[in-house]
Amino acid sequence: MKLLPLILVFLLPIVGCEQKHVTVDTVELELKQNNYELLFVTKTNISKKQEESYVDAILELRIEYDDSSKEESKKLTEWKQNRINEVQVFPTLIVLKGDQEITSVFGPKSKDEILEALSKTLIQ
Repeated sequence: MKLLPLILVFLLPIVGCEQKHVTVDTVELELKQNNYELLFVTKTNISKKQEESYVDAILELRIEYDDSSKEESKKLTEWKQNRINEVQVFPTLIVLKGDQEITSVFGPKSKDEILEALSKTLIQ
């Protein structure tokens, strides 16, 4: 029992040092002449199953709402990078118009839940 505090002293620094690996993909959507941008934020060590519903939802949105969408690698603005750094729940999908956040969906969700939440915003 005397070893427990000693073990905790050695384990705490290891647990607290987890690096925050973040991968960011951006997809532009055009809907009714309004430009929306989606920021998909995920950790590299997150389950692919959790990401799958978000990727499926993004693909369906591109088919349903956008006839000229293309994935682009863009330099993120400082505001976007700061917003990404604030994300604490993964995966997260943020809907932007310019540098204004319209809505976001985060955490484990089904494709239908994601589409329902985003459709309300994109239809407006």
